[in-house]
Amino acid sequence: MARLIAFERGSDRLRLVVAAERGGRVVVEHSLSLPCGEQGKPPADDEAAASAELSQAGSAGGETAGEPKCGKVLAGALAELGIGRHEAIVVVGRDQVELRQMSLPPSPDDELPELVRFQAAREFHQFDENWLFDYIPLNDDPLQPREVLAAALAPATAAELRATCEAAGLELKRLVLRPCAAASLVQRSGLLDDAKLTLIIDPAEESADLTAWTDGRAVFMRTARLPAGETGDEDRQFVLIGEIRRTLAAVQNQLNGRRVESLLVVGSSADHAGLIRALSESFDVPVAVFDPQSQVEFSARLKQRPPGHPEHYAALWGALADELGAGRPALDFLHPRRRPPPPSRRRQYILAGSALCLILFGWFVFQRLQRNWLESELAELNAQLKAVGVQVERAQKLDAKVREIEKWASEDIVWLDELHRLSATFPAAKEAMLRQMSMAAGPRGGEIKIEGFAQADAIARLHEGPREGGHRVVEKDSAKDSSQKYYDWKFSASVLVSPEQKK
Repeated sequence: MARLIAFERGSDRLRLVVAAERGGRVVVEHSLSLPCGEQGKPPADDEAAASAELSQAGSAGGETAGEPKCGKVLAGALAELGIGRHEAIVVVGRDQVELRQMSLPPSPDDELPELVRFQAAREFHQFDENWLFDYIPLNDDPLQPREVLAAALAPATAAELRATCEAAGLELKRLVLRPCAAASLVQRSGLLDDAKLTLIIDPAEESADLTAWTDGRAVFMRTARLPAGETGDEDRQFVLIGEIRRTLAAVQNQLNGRRVESLLVVGSSADHAGLIRALSESFDVPVAVFDPQSQVEFSARLKQRPPGHPEHYAALWGALADELGAGRPALDFLHPRRRPPPPSRRRQYILAGSALCLILFGWFVFQRLQRNWLESELAELNAQLKAVGVQVERAQKLDAKVREIEKWASEDIVWLDELHRLSATFPAAKEAMLRQMSMAAGPRGGEIKIEGFAQADAIARLHEGPREGGHRVVEKDSAKDSSQKYYDWKFSASVLVSPEQKK
């Protein structure tokens, strides 16, 4: 029986879920919320049992009451549960990552990872190869401009999570985003219509994850801060409704005017009756509720005392369900989307080599037997040699075709190289920025059209830079423009790639 462990570390609490895989099903054995701050919080309602386990685990871990450490708290809790070294899935909140929606040129899925990472270096502040990075494709047509939702996790945050796992004797297996994991659990319920745009509302103690979902994927995510209090608190509901209004406006703006068509609250109907009523009165869209416990199977012990506030565990339960499922999580910072490796031809080479060795061996034996054969047998061999000559002629024709294909491929434009050359000669971000870029190839070469804004002293360098690579720059238009705060000129130009520079 395989054990599955997932945890989420907040500012002052650590949520831990331990599950077992039984017959292809995830059976939750423990769902705990443990104090893990500078002073810790007193347990809330049904978390008293978890607090008792924590106090025992803390004494076993040799910690002082005033300085609880999440790793040792987690280690103590696992020791109390009799769980040794395991792999762990770690869930991080939206407020722990940077998100950017990026637009890219039309490209197939296998080229998209490299394009996204190249663009991320310009979009994210302080981004380098040490950042953990993944993305969600927002459209699938390779012939249309590609839209992606990119997420980056700072190295310092990743190091803290690894240290927590090491202190608890766990091996970090996956690093997933909380809104995506919770939305995955909601999707399994069948309450989401992929043809509609739904806003998933997942409240926590002092925040709420607001996730826009359509076409089987999360297209917008934000975390709203809320005042501490119970779910039915009127002040808390008032703030949440205001944050939802702002989110609806942001989603409509980002999705080119598309409106949210329904709201879905994560949690039990009893706990969120007041919130559901307030949402129905405030918005003219249907409001549904999803109880995470409906998609989770509890052990016999946990059924007797199920965890309170199931919405707090929705992301952890969803991450465990994704782990058992066949597909990958929507975002996994440890296993990001990458260009697929080229297909291995090792089997073909082995078969070809074996066949060649067999042919050579047979030919050697055959030649040994032919020494005493009559001339009639030699004539038969000459006929076979003629047949081989036909095959050689076919091979020569095939080789000529291959050479023509190689010649055509060598004259094709490698747009990634052109993008690299343009980026290397382009002025710094504080001096200029691109608003639009398009690329096209023709029989006389390629053309890169660029439009953007720049400071006055950067215009000349912007037009001279690409010429260093043997390209020709044609200035289309440049004029003063005060629409941008840091740039006072608007420009447009074309970089022409001559046939000699295609290679």
